[in-house]
Amino acid sequence: MNAAEIALTGAHGVRLAAIREGDNPEAIVVFAHGFLSDKHAQGRFDRLSARYVEAGYSTLRFDFSGCGASGNAPITDRRRIDDLRAVLDQVEAWGFRRIALHGHSKGGSVSLRARDPRVSAMVLTGARTAPVYYDWSKHLPADVLAGIRTRGRGRKPAGGPRAFHLLTQQSLDDFATGDPQEILSAVDRPVLLMYGDAPHDPEELMIAEQAARGMRYLSVESRLLTIHGADHSMAGHIDEVADHGIAWLRTHCPP
Repeated sequence: MNAAEIALTGAHGVRLAAIREGDNPEAIVVFAHGFLSDKHAQGRFDRLSARYVEAGYSTLRFDFSGCGASGNAPITDRRRIDDLRAVLDQVEAWGFRRIALHGHSKGGSVSLRARDPRVSAMVLTGARTAPVYYDWSKHLPADVLAGIRTRGRGRKPAGGPRAFHLLTQQSLDDFATGDPQEILSAVDRPVLLMYGDAPHDPEELMIAEQAARGMRYLSVESRLLTIHGADHSMAGHIDEVADHGIAWLRTHCPP
């Protein structure tokens, strides 16, 4: 199957834009993108998908509600978890028997929190496994924060097919919630965690350290790898990420 643009139904009936690729009818890799990203992840997911397809898997990339070309909705972890489960419902209905997740950043965190028993294994890059506290004034425009404070929601301008991302206080609070032991100990599937160690990205170093402390709660098969020289985006290291991801899934979710 060549790459085909399709529409799925996510949480609460929101239309989700997606791309399905590959010919394997039994094994599929489902991608989960980052906070305000989309199914392409600036081309990184496109390249990773091509590598998984070359390795014998089918793939599915989709935009969470409120992102990319999907329908509008506030961006929260709860909605993303519901979206992911709805996507897995569709994947199961298609007849796939072996399902893996490849999540980046917030998509990795959501993959862990979804705890879906249909998932055989996960490959996660830059996933936050513990609360992170941000000074949002350094990350979001003042008018967006003012909208959240006074009206309960703010519109952050976006690019590509969408005009804005709809943020609420919950969108921001989600980064600072969740007990690592509770979240990670509930994941009974093998998880491959990858983080960069670029010295110019102290946040990535911090979340990698948090993940290292949380490894004791994951399944005994799970592993943490360092991608030397990479920052949070993994840009410039996509082939290395793909090599590790494919090797991991060949063991834990074979094509």
